[in-house]
Amino acid sequence: MSYRIKQLNTGALAVNTWLVINTEEKKAVVIDPGGDADYILRIAKESGATLTAILLTHCHFDHIGGVCELVRIADIPVYAHIETARLINTNANLAEMMFGLEALPITVNHTFMDGETLDIAGFPFQVIHTPGHSADSCCFLLENFLFTGDTLFFRSVGRVDLPTGNAATLLASLREKVFTLPEELVCYPGHGEKTTLRSEKKNNPYLAGF
Repeated sequence: MSYRIKQLNTGALAVNTWLVINTEEKKAVVIDPGGDADYILRIAKESGATLTAILLTHCHFDHIGGVCELVRIADIPVYAHIETARLINTNANLAEMMFGLEALPITVNHTFMDGETLDIAGFPFQVIHTPGHSADSCCFLLENFLFTGDTLFFRSVGRVDLPTGNAATLLASLREKVFTLPEELVCYPGHGEKTTLRSEKKNNPYLAGF
């Protein structure tokens, strides 16, 4: 498989938006479009690809703020965990709580559950449901790369003091699901810089004892 991964920073909090480009099929998937739909579409076009799907790690507004505009412009489907579909149009999306905004309703076209493999734009994304930062949080495994959303960051983990967050649940997700994966995996988080599971296991202060 031939592909490229581009990091974009979008929306009010400059969330890490990941553009995964299938260079053979000239298709792309965008993970967590926080905003700036025109920018995302322009980068996809400049990369020689057509954006064909939106993939969400969880329902928080800084990660979904560009969804409605992308759907309006490009008419592309939205993929999300079944729990994300339940929460995305409730106060758990944080639009009003943290940003003082009334979010436009989002339709999730395709729902999935833990353990499924999604065939999107020719990519086999493996779903790993990792609740804790939020009840719907997911990571996506693609070959040697792990898109961790707000579950795991460089030297940190997702906060747990927001609606549906839970510290014990997050640590269980990390211990039982994330850190059972190969340590050489490169992690692409929702905020901050890239890292590896090996580096986080060794250096992340929140994971002492892992």
